[in-house]
Amino acid sequence: MIQIEYENLEGYNPSLDSLPMVRDVVDKAFSYRGDVTISTRNGKAVEGYIYDRRAEAADADAWNLRLIIKDSTDRLTVLYKDIVSICFSGKDPAAGKSFQTWLKKYQEKKA
Repeated sequence: MIQIEYENLEGYNPSLDSLPMVRDVVDKAFSYRGDVTISTRNGKAVEGYIYDRRAEAADADAWNLRLIIKDSTDRLTVLYKDIVSICFSGKDPAAGKSFQTWLKKYQEKKA
């Protein structure tokens, strides 16, 4: 059986001191199933769910992510270069709901 390692990111708030670090954390945030809070250089913070990110362009100034703002249907685009912090603020609704967890419970119930 394939074992998939799950990384619990709830509450994770790394320091972002370079654009490559921002890119890595945005990739984690994109895979995260909960909300994140993004703080930008202009002092604003927005909480929401990241549903898209684009960091393939040769010009890193064009890299961006898109999120749905929490408790709204509004969408916002944020440039990576403007991000100063990303906090994994929301609960991950899929945490602990892996196939391995289900299989273990199923086998225990069957036994």
